[in-house]
Amino acid sequence: MFSTLLSDSYVFFRNHFTAIAAIILPIVIPFEIFAVIYQHFIVSDAAAITDQLILMIIGLMIYPVYAGGLVFYIVSVLKRDPIDNNTAWRMAWANWGRYLMVTVLVGTAVMFGFFLLIVPGIFLAARFAFSEFELLLSGNDPFNAISKSWNLTREHMWLLMGGFILITMALYAPYVLLEMLVSPESPIYWVVSSVLSVVVSLFGSFYTIFAFRIYDLVKPQAPSESQANAS
Repeated sequence: MFSTLLSDSYVFFRNHFTAIAAIILPIVIPFEIFAVIYQHFIVSDAAAITDQLILMIIGLMIYPVYAGGLVFYIVSVLKRDPIDNNTAWRMAWANWGRYLMVTVLVGTAVMFGFFLLIVPGIFLAARFAFSEFELLLSGNDPFNAISKSWNLTREHMWLLMGGFILITMALYAPYVLLEMLVSPESPIYWVVSSVLSVVVSLFGSFYTIFAFRIYDLVKPQAPSESQANAS
């Protein structure tokens, strides 16, 4: 089952790569350009924590727009009525505040888990993986969405954890190579690191697609993703 879930997720990502890129890249690329300019030309090399917090806050503010848009796009494809990126953004923007709250709550819990040990962080990421779907698609408030995700993921926790670990290893392996081969002081490092950040944001959509593939099994009333594999 695990390999089938990954394969289905890959097929969806491949078949809809252009549309997914159109939702994510117009938001992420300008942010990454700003981040490079801000970090290397506006603030000092020894930037204060408050300076870095500005980038973190901006990143947090824009995340619900493209992440939520991706969820609405996935559902629209499964309903065989794909929406464009502007519609996806508009639908996500309508839920921006609620999605932001879920992102902050889940992100804080997962980061706390990572501070304790790596495994608790992955465990919490898996158990909260359905929160965004319950929020956006079932109309639950942020706290109920998180609570329902916790209950719904109980029987599928190991599948989610395994998928998230594999996706994370694939996404961040280039960063390890970059650290080994290029000095952080080099301008090449800035450029490559920024490009990698964009790539991770784009291919990071695989987390959402994979999680939704499992969510589709848990929620049989939702449109079956298998129907969309040929799309």
